[in-house]
Amino acid sequence: MFCHISRLALFLVTFLIAPGLAVAACRVDVTPVVTLDTPFPQVVYDRSKSRAVLSARAQAHSTRPDMPKQSTAGLTSYKFATRFTFTGAMGKVDGKWCFRARQVNLSVGYDRITVLIDRKYVSRSCEYSVILDHENRHVEILRESVDLVAEEMRAALQRGLRLRGAAAGATQNQARQALGRVVTEMMRPYIKQMSDYRRTQNAAIDTPASYDQSRRECQNW
Repeated sequence: MFCHISRLALFLVTFLIAPGLAVAACRVDVTPVVTLDTPFPQVVYDRSKSRAVLSARAQAHSTRPDMPKQSTAGLTSYKFATRFTFTGAMGKVDGKWCFRARQVNLSVGYDRITVLIDRKYVSRSCEYSVILDHENRHVEILRESVDLVAEEMRAALQRGLRLRGAAAGATQNQARQALGRVVTEMMRPYIKQMSDYRRTQNAAIDTPASYDQSRRECQNW
């Protein structure tokens, strides 16, 4: 009856460069600062779609092959994104370009969250309220997944970049890309941790038993 859809955008990377001087080896000279932003947009509530549209959309994006097809009355759709930007110093070391990060600005959160409810149901009706409560729990799970992990990710990057906050390449772009791969590698387990949390918590409330309980609460489905 209810569902959620995710849109995942990972590792969208922008680099900013500050000029620097070459030193004896391409290694960290100043521990980079890692900042964290956790965007959580205002939730959009959409009552313009029919149940047929919601059901088709939910089925097209289903990640639960174990679940039977459902007539979907409510749906939460979101776009999750992890991004980072650099500022740093670029210089020549032993004939190669060396990029040393000075600051990494990390963004972990959501570009969009939309809750869709079957237009059949009048606002504040029993059925509407039950659907809304269920979908708002999915929204809470989205927030929890970031709140539980994002600061841990930032701290891990801060520690890791003390030793790995510099990278070399034959060109300036290759040096920047090399450091970007280092940051991406360090972020990956935390991205998975957030994804796993969303999957398990959403699955816990999207069950035949929970749907049956919801149906018993109202009479005019």
